[in-house]
Amino acid sequence: ELMEVAVIAQGAARLTIDLRGVEVMSSAMLGKLVLLNKKAKAMSVKLNFCNPSPSVYELLNRYGRGGSGPAQPA
Repeated sequence: ELMEVAVIAQGAARLTIDLRGVEVMSSAMLGKLVLLNKKAKAMSVKLNFCNPSPSVYELLNRYGRGGSGPAQPA
């Protein structure tokens, strides 16, 4: 699904992922977000996350969230 998002964002200047309601995130999902960021950077798309829960915010910022813009806490 995330690769489809990357293809859809092609040509966009920015891609924002709303993490509202996400309370936990597996390492597999974190890895997918990092991969999505690599794809976005390759297409010159700025990846941002918004509305992460406090625990997801900490995880994203501590373990290489991959986004090129800041994660915005909920």
